[in-house]
Amino acid sequence: SMVDEFQLTMACELVAAVRAIRMRGNTTIVADAAIGDVLARALATLPAGLEDRSLTQDVDDARDLIEQWYADQSG
Repeated sequence: SMVDEFQLTMACELVAAVRAIRMRGNTTIVADAAIGDVLARALATLPAGLEDRSLTQDVDDARDLIEQWYADQSG
């Protein structure tokens, strides 16, 4: 469904953002409260390694994080 595709896209973007933050070497999050909260959760949850590997599990985990964040916001 369109919602599933949107969630997948957002999960991929979240994984990419976390990897970019880690590659930069500064994990201080400068973002508004909502985005900052999701990024902080992702930084704490997603694997820290930056080696070349399949990111399928990371994307699945990011999708779960997004769903949990949304549930918390809807609350």
